[in-house]
Amino acid sequence: MATSEKKILSKAAGSSSTGTSASSVMTRTEAEAMYSKLLDSLLSAMETLETAVQAAPNTKLDIKTAVKSMGVNIRDFTGLAKKLGMARNPDATELRVKQLQLQQAQQHSETLKLLGEIKAEQALLHEAGLVEVEALRQEVSDIRTVQDHSGGNGADGGSWVEVAKRKGKNQNQKPEANKTVKPTTTRQRARGRPSAILVNVGAEEFPALARKIRGGVNQAITGDSVVGMRQAKSGGLLIEVRGDIEHIEAVRAEVTRSAGPEVQVKSLQQRALVEILDLDEWTNTDEVSQAVANAVSIGQNTIKVVSLRKRFGGSQLVLVSLPQEATRRLVNAGRLRIGMVSCRVRTADRKIRCFRCLTFGHTADKCESPDRTECCRRCGETGHKASSCFSAEQARWILSLGWSDGGSMHTLMIRDLQINVGVCRASQDLALATANAKEADVLIISEQHRNRGEDSGWYPDASSRAAIAVVSDIAVDKIGPPSPGFRWLEIKGYRLYSCYISPNVRFPEFEAFLSGLEVSIRGATGPVVIVGDFNSKSPEWGSPIEDRRGRFLADLLAALGLAVCNEGNEPTFVRGASKSHLDLTLASQAS
Repeated sequence: MATSEKKILSKAAGSSSTGTSASSVMTRTEAEAMYSKLLDSLLSAMETLETAVQAAPNTKLDIKTAVKSMGVNIRDFTGLAKKLGMARNPDATELRVKQLQLQQAQQHSETLKLLGEIKAEQALLHEAGLVEVEALRQEVSDIRTVQDHSGGNGADGGSWVEVAKRKGKNQNQKPEANKTVKPTTTRQRARGRPSAILVNVGAEEFPALARKIRGGVNQAITGDSVVGMRQAKSGGLLIEVRGDIEHIEAVRAEVTRSAGPEVQVKSLQQRALVEILDLDEWTNTDEVSQAVANAVSIGQNTIKVVSLRKRFGGSQLVLVSLPQEATRRLVNAGRLRIGMVSCRVRTADRKIRCFRCLTFGHTADKCESPDRTECCRRCGETGHKASSCFSAEQARWILSLGWSDGGSMHTLMIRDLQINVGVCRASQDLALATANAKEADVLIISEQHRNRGEDSGWYPDASSRAAIAVVSDIAVDKIGPPSPGFRWLEIKGYRLYSCYISPNVRFPEFEAFLSGLEVSIRGATGPVVIVGDFNSKSPEWGSPIEDRRGRFLADLLAALGLAVCNEGNEPTFVRGASKSHLDLTLASQAS
């Protein structure tokens, strides 16, 4: 018995090893067949073993029981293998293959059918397009034939051809029920006032003069350009006119002739201010007027050069007043060539100014400041006006810091001091002593040696590298919070800033500093003055070179409308042969 068991086991092992070695070169189908064959052989050998063991009279009962149990396990294992697909089931495999082949055949048939339908539709579309093109050609040919017979004008007795639309709207088309139409919000365009002609006359003479002008003007000259006539608030006759500048002047001349030489007639037009930058230092006002007139095709008599002032690096800036339509055309062009320079053009930011106290930010009807109507807007003195002012030194302190509330000469409201003396303790003491000697009210400091308490009038920033020191008994209206790189105070309606940013910080930190400063400046309700060490280089404030920081800061100043108050190209720090232009004084144009 033992001998027969060894033979059977060795045979099975040999078959298994053969199958394993051959599996590396067999296909999956061959391996499945071999696997199924080995299982069948194993079942057959097991049945033979069970029969021999049960038939042997001298075999122990426990051996018979073990062999029987092993046979049951092997049969169960074979059944599970077939159910799980580990053993090849010829009938199931062939059925699955047939099903896949049938599905592929159906998909191929459907694909061929769809391709046929697509080709047929393309052919129909192509044929329809050719028919439409031929119909259009025929219509054009008919129209040309009619025009040739009628001499090109249907009103001369020729017949007209009715041309129908190529594709009419489908009348049977049902509206989409679920389609929601979004409401469109149309932004109304601001309506500009038309140009007008004002005839100055008293209220009692108005009716007679109006009738005289209506009956005396030449209708051939005025034409359809007059769009309205009414009495102005001042009592005169206001004639609203449309058209270009030359036509308006022609109407004004005709109204002047009809009204008589004793009546004053003038043109009224909406005008706007334009800033022209980057002019070279040799440009004069005549060149500017000529260039603007050529660019927008208007007469030089309608152009008013308000101011031509020096800027940094030898350049100039000119402020020009133009009619609104000419301003729009010039600004849309973006640049204007004056001399050899293609200059930038932009709309000037018109500031609201009170003509009672001569300060900015409000109008005369809301003014609560002292009456300065008798003062010169240029120098602040009384006895003359700005048009006849010959003061060699403008009162720039008045321009930037305003007047006080008393005194015939209107003394200054704030006296501030900015000096460069170093960082040590002796330098700080020297700065305080200089402020006392100059009778300054405010001392703006960067890189101070040591901070004092706010109860003593010392207001540092969050990094203790910039501070504002109030060194007199002047009242502080509002105290700003300490921020990284800057601190501000509001005194007499002006917001004063002290700033410092280290040259060693990275550019993202520099951007964050300027972003915080921009938010603070935009939140100011009045004029601002910014003083500090920005460690940035740009020709805008006299530096011979420009770095990345300088470009970023210059763009911010332009966006905020801030003016650089440094004196020309003078350096703010000199030590031997070393010079720098890093300390800046900035002010809003309303200051």
